[in-house]
Amino acid sequence: MLDPALLSQIGQIVPDYELLRRIGGGSYGEVFLARSKATGILRAAKIVWRHSFEDERPFQREFEGIQRFERVAREHPSQLSLFHIGRNDAEGCFYYVMELADDAQDRREAEFYTPRTLRAELAQGRLSAAQALEIGLILAEALGHLHKNGLIHRDVKPSNVIFVNGRPKLADIGLVTETSDTLSVVGTEGYLAPEGPGTPQADIFALGKLLYEAATGLDRREFPKLPEDLRSWPDAKQVFELNEVVLKACAREASQRYPTCEELRADLALLQQGKSVKQRRTRHVRLTMLKKTAVVLTVAAALAAGATFFWRQSQAMGPLKLDSAQYHAANSMAKFNAWKFEEAIKEAALAIQLDPGFLRAHGYYGWYLELARGDVAAAQREYKIAERINANDSVIQMVMSEPLIMAHKFDLAIKQLSKAARLDPRSAEIHERLSEAYESDQQYGNAIDEHVTAALLNNNDPKFLKEWQQKMHLALRENGPRGLWQAELEWQKQRSYVDPYQMAALEARLGNTNEVFSLLNQAHKEHNRQMINLLVDDHWSGYREDPRFKALLDAIGIRPLSAGIK
Repeated sequence: MLDPALLSQIGQIVPDYELLRRIGGGSYGEVFLARSKATGILRAAKIVWRHSFEDERPFQREFEGIQRFERVAREHPSQLSLFHIGRNDAEGCFYYVMELADDAQDRREAEFYTPRTLRAELAQGRLSAAQALEIGLILAEALGHLHKNGLIHRDVKPSNVIFVNGRPKLADIGLVTETSDTLSVVGTEGYLAPEGPGTPQADIFALGKLLYEAATGLDRREFPKLPEDLRSWPDAKQVFELNEVVLKACAREASQRYPTCEELRADLALLQQGKSVKQRRTRHVRLTMLKKTAVVLTVAAALAAGATFFWRQSQAMGPLKLDSAQYHAANSMAKFNAWKFEEAIKEAALAIQLDPGFLRAHGYYGWYLELARGDVAAAQREYKIAERINANDSVIQMVMSEPLIMAHKFDLAIKQLSKAARLDPRSAEIHERLSEAYESDQQYGNAIDEHVTAALLNNNDPKFLKEWQQKMHLALRENGPRGLWQAELEWQKQRSYVDPYQMAALEARLGNTNEVFSLLNQAHKEHNRQMINLLVDDHWSGYREDPRFKALLDAIGIRPLSAGIK
């Protein structure tokens, strides 16, 4: 309990409200029970002190996070409502007034008020599966709304879930920040994802742990253990089904979790309808195995003919003879996709040794030497050998553009890719690379149109793409290249999954260096497939001498360019 005089002094910081007493402490600040002087309505007021931070920047970042959240919160009933935000630099703080949680005891008297939180509920025992499902659906919706708006929570846990008029809401919103901000390391042990906070997948991990505690009554540190007497529970079947969702949400590798809260919520909604997530996954696994079997039966021919792209050929090695060139070529791609570059190079070299006339092995070998070792000259030699074997192979013609892009000969790269597109006009990958080459050559209108062509070939929604195309051309006409990149950036942020590599590329075009490396670090954590293009993509031309870029190459296992290309 604070001294009344001190409380009165602090109360002057928050205009139009009387601070009655301290009711809690959150990250970097204190929470008070406050009464509106105008209406008498009780609210919660949080004061965040500057002295809680080592320097000004993180303090400012938290204040900006609250301002962004306030705008987002108005759009959705799942978010905690804010009524007033302010800053008092003289006192070294900022503050915000928000909805008050229900009274845990429903005593309706300020003197005895205690907030109703999920942690307090769980202190009385676990929730039923139906209750846990309902809470999970609402919180997944709230988190999904944050993520769609480029924000993350960073500390999802039962004590940060309050009930307002009986509806669960995420509290401690002072932790909400942009997805690109990974500098403030916060969170609570046991709910923190292995890779740390700062991504939507880390929020999903924490929500999974929350659901685990709610449905099982066990501490999050006991995950994935289940209660010994679970089978005797009246809702055992539902708890086992909910555990399927929890296991996926809390997968150790971020890539194995739900990619978005919308997909997590879809599974929870399925359970609420009385359907089985486990059975659906079993069917999906069987279907996947059938598809893989079909791929296995055709991979040898595909490898020999070169009819499919490099990265699609690494999963079907089953029927191939272990001493065949085809097997070692396919195995090399599996190694490369796992970022085991030296092993991939050795496997491709062995494939060539076993069959010097095997076009695809030369293509792989050159590609690895270029992307992982930065040896452009050696890569070009292998591409030339492959071209002599079959000059009409569209894949080889496509990758032959990469050394040209790395040398900033964009006009020649466009000619090379156009040749590849004539050989295989239905290739989305070739058109996407043409789009990137056009952008590098400052032919921005052509870049937009080629990107749309690629997306249409990938069966994306034509109506959506037409709208995107029109918006991008308009942004280009009105504000030039920077307007285009900014429009693309804003468009990306509206998507359910924001690709950090793509976002980093746009930030690079705009010259936002800190954002570039924050996003590239995130892409590295997620094992984003596009990170193998760090030596090729023109976006990074002005960043390759930065120590942070070199550190990324080293972490992935990529050698810097040997030919001095920047």
